[in-house]
Amino acid sequence: MPEPRRRRVPVRPPRRRVPGAGRRPAAERPGGAPGPAAGRAEGGLGPLLRKAAYVLAPGTLVIGLLYYFGSTYTAAYYAFFGVPTSDLSFSVQGYLANSANAVFLPVWSVLCCALVVTLVLCAADGRVRLRRGAAGWRRAYPVLLLAGLALLLLGFAVFLEPPWWSRSVLSRLRPGWPRELVPPLVVAAGAGLAVGAVSLRRLGRRPVRGGAPGERVWTATAAVLVAMLVLTVFFALARYAGDTGRAKASADAASGFRGGTFALLYLRHPMVYDVTGISFHDMGEGGGPFRYRYAGFVVLAKSPSSYYLVSHEWRPGNDVTVVLPEDDSVRVEVRGNSARYGE
Repeated sequence: MPEPRRRRVPVRPPRRRVPGAGRRPAAERPGGAPGPAAGRAEGGLGPLLRKAAYVLAPGTLVIGLLYYFGSTYTAAYYAFFGVPTSDLSFSVQGYLANSANAVFLPVWSVLCCALVVTLVLCAADGRVRLRRGAAGWRRAYPVLLLAGLALLLLGFAVFLEPPWWSRSVLSRLRPGWPRELVPPLVVAAGAGLAVGAVSLRRLGRRPVRGGAPGERVWTATAAVLVAMLVLTVFFALARYAGDTGRAKASADAASGFRGGTFALLYLRHPMVYDVTGISFHDMGEGGGPFRYRYAGFVVLAKSPSSYYLVSHEWRPGNDVTVVLPEDDSVRVEVRGNSARYGE
C-alpha cells in the first residue's frame, strides 16, 4: 500500500531583528513609563527653547525692575534742578547704570531679613521634627498671624497717605530715607510675619492626600500674603529710589559739584543770566567771533540740542538752571578739576 503524501510546509529564512524593533512607545506602555529612547525622541529645539525660557524670563523681569528704579532715581535727581528727563533722551543703559545707586542698600537689607526669617523657620522645623516645643510653635502662630494682619492694615494709610497720617506720623520721622522707607517696611514686616505664621501652622502636620479644603484655603492665603509682601517691597524700593536721587542731587550741589564737569562758555553775543558765582570777561575785538567769556558754570546735563548749566554756587535762591542751545553762536570748553571754575 502506497504511503500517504506529506504536505510540504515552506520554511522561511530567519529575519534579522533590528534593535528596538517591535517595542511599544512610552505612551502605549503600561503606566506610561518612558523607554530608553524617549530622551532621544525629544531632540531638536524643544529642550533648548525651554531652558532658554527659564533663563530669559527671570532675566527680563530683573532688567525691567532695574530700568524702572533707575528711571525713578534719575527723574528725581534732575527734578531737583527743575530739568525733566524727557528732554535729556537717556538711554536704557544709562537708566540701568543709575539703578545701582537706587536699589543696592534696600535689596541688601531685604535679603538679610529673609535670611533671618529662613533660619528661624528652619530652627522651628527642626524642633517640631524632634517633637521638642512643637506645641509652643503651634500656639505661637495665631499671635504672629494677628500681629502681621494688624501691621498689614497700616498699608491703607501708607499707600493712600491721608492728611492725618502725614500730620501725626510722617511729620515725626526725619526727612529722607526714614520717612520714605520705614512705613512701607513696617507693612512688609507684617506680611512677613503673616507668611511665617502660616508656615508655622503647617509644621508638624501630616500631609493629606489630595489636599483637604481647609489646607487649600491656607495655601491660597499664603500665596496672597507673599504677593502683598512683594508689592510692599516694590513700593518701598520705588520710594527709596526717588529719595536717593533727591539726596544725591542735594549733596552734589552742597559740595559745589565736586567731580562734576566745569565749562568755559564763549559766546558771540552777551548772555543774560540770573545766577551768582559766574565771572564775565569781554575780550574785545581781538577775541575773535566769540568775544564774551563766562566761567563758573557746571554742565548738569547735555541733550542732543542743549546744554543744561548751573552755577557752582548753587543754593536755594540761586537755583536757576540755564538752558543754552547748542549752535554756532556758542563754544563750550570743558575743563578739568585742576582749573576748578575755569579761572
